[in-house]
Amino acid sequence: MDKVLAAWSLKTINEALNIHKHLANTGRSWDDVELYLKATARNKTAFAAERLNCPECGAQLQLLPVNNSPATQTGDDSRSVWICRGCFYEQFSTKTVKEETTALSRSGRGIG
Repeated sequence: MDKVLAAWSLKTINEALNIHKHLANTGRSWDDVELYLKATARNKTAFAAERLNCPECGAQLQLLPVNNSPATQTGDDSRSVWICRGCFYEQFSTKTVKEETTALSRSGRGIG
């Protein structure tokens, strides 16, 4: 067994064992985990394709919700914001994140 598990640390092996036990207790399997990971990767790829480039520096903009928690209050009726992590450009919108991504997908402006 040492040779089989040699590639992983004891911590990683224990984490895997904990995941395995949790999956068994919830009626799930490693196949379910694999399907979940594939779906998550597809969703992230689709979301990345629905991003815009910053008009100031050209970096990819990130779309985030605002005014949906005490920490994200802007003092106006904005519901989302496009943010550039490169130059700190911000473009606020009264549309939700879902509405923004839907409009962007329909317009064909998404950049992947």
